[in-house]
Amino acid sequence: MTIGTSDGRYDLVPIPARGIGTRISAALDKLGTRKTAASSLGVSVDSLARYVREDNMPPFDVVARLCLSTGFSMEWLATGIEPPKAAPQMASQAVRPEVVSLAVQLAEEALEGGRLEPADYGQLVALIYDALVNGLPSAQVLAFARPAARGFSRGKEDAAQGMGGSGKGTAGKG
Repeated sequence: MTIGTSDGRYDLVPIPARGIGTRISAALDKLGTRKTAASSLGVSVDSLARYVREDNMPPFDVVARLCLSTGFSMEWLATGIEPPKAAPQMASQAVRPEVVSLAVQLAEEALEGGRLEPADYGQLVALIYDALVNGLPSAQVLAFARPAARGFSRGKEDAAQGMGGSGKGTAGKG
């Protein structure tokens, strides 16, 4: 990643930048306890601890879910640099139907015939849409969308196993 400097040069920023564990910890704090965060991200509490200590780097799907569920940007999480805020007139920019259509097509391709819960599917499409409107080429978007789609599915499976395997919790019990 490069960032512009005041004299017009561009400097490379290491990805991930030093201190990513601290930023991961700050994002996790927004999800409540580490146990709650681990469950919602589809990983173990031990894995979260390794990410915070910077012993291991989280896989893309975990980072995507962390950012989507906390509102932190991936750019900030990776670099510690907050991206520039959109101008107020851009904040209410209309959705581009052709990009939404492409995002849905790429989500379907990333799922490779699999299915997601509607909320997860919506998050996947939104993630893809955001990448497309920010200028990433379709092939690059698809390259990250496939593991993200698998991560959404894996997160639900892991959560279901943690709840006795049914994924239904105690629904329907008196």
